[in-house]
Formats: sequence, structure tokens, C-alpha cells
Amino acid sequence: ATYLALLLELPGAPEYERLVAILREHDDIRTLYRVYSARLKYLDVEGEHKARIPILAERARLRRSIGDMRGAARDFATLLQIDPNHLEALSERAQLLERVGDDREAAELLKSYLALEADPAKRATAELALSHLMADSLDDLQGAIEQLEHVVRQNPHDLEVRERLLALLVKAQRVDEASVLIREMASMRKSDGERARDELRIASLQREAGNRDAAVASLRRARQYDALNLSLI
Repeated sequence: ATYLALLLELPGAPEYERLVAILREHDDIRTLYRVYSARLKYLDVEGEHKARIPILAERARLRRSIGDMRGAARDFATLLQIDPNHLEALSERAQLLERVGDDREAAELLKSYLALEADPAKRATAELALSHLMADSLDDLQGAIEQLEHVVRQNPHDLEVRERLLALLVKAQRVDEASVLIREMASMRKSDGERARDELRIASLQREAGNRDAAVASLRRARQYDALNLSLI
């Protein structure tokens, strides 16, 4: 109580770190929010804008933890005004905006994030998220396909991502590219039965596209893998 009274009166006091540690230990979210806010106001008045960055990030995480998605997004936005290249803020604000339905700005933030992020695993996660936004919310199939192609290059054995890319290629009526992708997946299968089913998928796509010769060729390959499959007769 003494620390709190002191810091609410003198938010620049050196006891700040000690009080924050105590409040975190006791999970006192309401008081922690008040202390963060007082400190941020003090630093703003003092013109110490860089020092506000970690506190804005902490308050944004706190707000997110209690379900205040818009408040958390605002804190990350304020942080980005100070440091436009802050990777956590770009990524987190994008996720928060997607959750509240602001898909277009979320996509732009992810593009900014990808222009800066060097870690392959983090890039793949962001590219996957961006592809979902482009395909499901922004009606940008081409952009979504390009993002997923990047993810596949980073994770060539991830069949789930390849299936997602396949769905987009089929939706875009890019049958030949879809067929190549299925055949690449077939090469990763463990059994001839699975490979036969993949050739059946190709045959179905090619038949629907009016490519009878390609469909027949895929059916023949399927029979080579699984000659006893009655659906191939």
C-alpha cells in the first residue's frame, strides 16, 4: 500500500520496479494496470518516449489477458508510433485486429512484420496467418497462394499446409498446379494405397476440367499402385 501510494503520487520514483514485481507476484491486475498507466503518463510528460515501449507492451499483454482486445491493440498501436519496426507489436496487433474483425489492417501489419522478420519458423507462422486472411476475408486468392507457397518452401514435408495450398489452387481452378502438388504429396506417402488415392484425386480434378487424357493417365498410375482397388475398374 505504501509503495502504491508513493508511486501514484510520484510515478517516477525508483520503487516502481519493486512494486510491479509485487503486483505480478500477487496477480493484482487492476492495480498493475493503474501503476502502468501512471508510469506511462509520467514518461510521456517527461518526453521519455523510448522508455514507454516496454511498459506499453506489458500493459497491452495485460489487457489482452483480461479480454480487452481493442485496448491491447491501441497500446500496441501507440508503441508502433514510437518504434514502427517493433516486431512483437506488429505481430500482436495484427492478431488482435483479426480477432476484432479488422482484417485489412491486420493483413497490412503482417506484411510489415514479414518485411522485417528473419526467423524462418516465425515467418512461416505469419505467412500462414496472412494467407488465411487473404483467402477467407479479403478475397485475394493469388496473394494467399503466394504466401502458402512460401510456407511450403520453408516446411516442405508439412502435408497439412500443402492440403491448404491445394484447396486454394483448386478454388482458383489452377488444375495443373494442383495436380503437381498432389503428386508431390503422393511421393511422401507411406503406402501404395495412399498414393493410389492421390492419383484418383488428380484424375477427378482433370476430368472435371475436361482433360480426359490426363485423367485416364492418372487412373492408370493409380492402378499400378493398387490394382485391387475396385473404384479403379
